[in-house]
Amino acid sequence: MLDHFGWKWWKHQVPDVDQVKLELVDIWHFGLSELIRADNLVEDMASTLAAAQPSDEPDPAAFRASIETLAADALQSKSFALGPFVVAMQNLPMTYQELFDMYVGKNVLNQFRQANGYQDGSYRKVWQGREDNEHLVELLAELQGDAEVLPESEMLQLATPYQDPWQPEFVGTLLFLLRGAEVLLIHKKTGHGAGRINAPGGKLDSGETVIEGACREVMEEVGLQVSNAQVGVEMRFVERNGPQWLGFALTATAFSGELRETREARPFWCPVDAIPYEQMWPDDAIWLPKLLAGDFSQPCVGNFLFDNEVLLEHAFDYSTPSIWADLDSLFVGDHHVTPTNYYQNTAILGRMLAEWGNKPAGALYLLPLWHPVLLAEQIGTLAAIMGGRFILQCALGGDRKQSAGMGIDLKKRVPMFEDSLSIMQALWRGETVNHSRFWPIENASINPRPAEPVEVWVGSSAPAAINRTARMAQGWLAQPGLNLQQATAQLNQYQQACAEHSRTPSAVSVRRDIYIGETSQAAAKMKQELIARGYRGFPEEALLAGSVAEVADELGRFSDAGFTDIIVRNMCEDQGEALATIERLADVKRLIA
Repeated sequence: MLDHFGWKWWKHQVPDVDQVKLELVDIWHFGLSELIRADNLVEDMASTLAAAQPSDEPDPAAFRASIETLAADALQSKSFALGPFVVAMQNLPMTYQELFDMYVGKNVLNQFRQANGYQDGSYRKVWQGREDNEHLVELLAELQGDAEVLPESEMLQLATPYQDPWQPEFVGTLLFLLRGAEVLLIHKKTGHGAGRINAPGGKLDSGETVIEGACREVMEEVGLQVSNAQVGVEMRFVERNGPQWLGFALTATAFSGELRETREARPFWCPVDAIPYEQMWPDDAIWLPKLLAGDFSQPCVGNFLFDNEVLLEHAFDYSTPSIWADLDSLFVGDHHVTPTNYYQNTAILGRMLAEWGNKPAGALYLLPLWHPVLLAEQIGTLAAIMGGRFILQCALGGDRKQSAGMGIDLKKRVPMFEDSLSIMQALWRGETVNHSRFWPIENASINPRPAEPVEVWVGSSAPAAINRTARMAQGWLAQPGLNLQQATAQLNQYQQACAEHSRTPSAVSVRRDIYIGETSQAAAKMKQELIARGYRGFPEEALLAGSVAEVADELGRFSDAGFTDIIVRNMCEDQGEALATIERLADVKRLIA
């Protein structure tokens, strides 16, 4: 509701009334469910709703007040009241017929989501440049009529655009080099956009990453070699009744060589506050100031619709960028009392879930270092707000400094681990918990609870710990410092322990710290530089660096050995190199498949 209505000082002050109506439908859905659960349905509900006379004109102030009243009433009574909801409908305004049509439509959309992979995370919420809710509003406007055929008609007409996703005819880049308060621009002399001012760039060649292609174009067009390019924003351009193309805008501050004019471009340095937007593409004035100001630190996709090179409309989608599209799961680690910056796992995962989508995600927690009720609440909240399945990765934690800083006796960590996991699982099941061994817990229960059972993976290496994992968890995490032979031997131990406990594991996973270079030589050089700086203390053979083919071959060996999941951690701290590794992982995944 906040995003679509423009709440008080909220950044979006122009209400999107259609989406606000859908938010009211969601409130009605949960409110109706609560009334049914509480056996509080009354016979005159339908007539009360039908008799609600909507205002002649929208009244934003009255609507805002009525929504706040509805929320306050729900919090105070811990139930749903029909009266405040009807007032909100009147003030928006929204008719009873609209509520009925949208309620049916939203339920069909939810069925459509489930039928197209919502549970396993493969559903695409954004297609053809718009969210599915936007497609729904447009479709309902077209299907006004017989309520009996509405669900079937809606399901059929949703399928057509969803199964025909937006496909660009080519992919291009623009790389903006920054020098103090200046940016490098070019007078485009040939090709698409000739006669306009732009940045160096062009189409990607087959097999190139975005960063590789952008740097190549800069060298070809203006003679400079770039060393720290970073992707700023992804953009989708659609020409009505014409071609579609995908573009990436990048920035860089480190470059070398002699600037020169070429057959394709005449370069010039321009003050950032004097960019000649009137001589550029019409969309540039919309996104380029944001790019140069650093406003795209959050992953973003810009959508632009043209008609004969005239910009008709645009929108920015702060959802999952294409660079994440081939990743299957997302995890963050657990560290405490560290001398370097570490963003705590619960908070940073909550931030990342806003863009991650509906695929599985989770975090590692060193259970003895956490109070189990607090952690159960945090995981319960994360699992409730995310679209996909939550996976709890957990371990004992053996660092003395870390344990001492958190006030934990290392000698007690094994029983603390077992009790903590048992307490959290009981709380997630809705039980009331009492405990006195390690934590004075009396009559504890939590809300919200995970909608689906939390899947537990335990990291272990010693024989007793592997046996405990087979007994208590659904999945196993191999220690990241193991080589293939060692990891395979421990996998055999784990599988034997699972058989003894009559358990079938949901996942057996191993983590590899990786760097994927453009060439084998570049990857080997980077690996040696990292090792020379004392990279994490891992054995050299446990660090995986190579070309796409080499990394695919090595990870394929783990797959052949029986590992179902391979968790990768970027070795390189440079953002450009890290993003390039993630891009190349898509090629690795295709080779393994």
